[in-house]
Amino acid sequence: MTNSLLDTLEDLDINVWFDEANMTIGSLPGDEAKKAIEEVQYVLVLLSAQSLKSKWVIQEIEMALEIEAKINRVKVLPVLLDDCEVPNSLRDRVHGRLRSVDDLEKVAAMIKSRLQS
Repeated sequence: MTNSLLDTLEDLDINVWFDEANMTIGSLPGDEAKKAIEEVQYVLVLLSAQSLKSKWVIQEIEMALEIEAKINRVKVLPVLLDDCEVPNSLRDRVHGRLRSVDDLEKVAAMIKSRLQS
């Protein structure tokens, strides 16, 4: 589902930095992720039961929320991939819901709308 979303966003001319594709061998994931989070306009967080087991995902969410608080504007855009336990820090936000390929266009439109606001 993740790759389909990335392809859909790129088809809409939305530049995407994806950690698994953009990190270099031998780098420290936390350092590269922090640099990217600081540089990008928005952080799309794909939430699933599996992703939330990753300490890196949790750290990236925390980093993005810290930056969001400093700049005083929305930076974190959560998208639910399954019925996972949403972190407390993201529970009050509107979420995209990407449960199937049928949801791709709707979620991509939500993201594009945020980028244009």
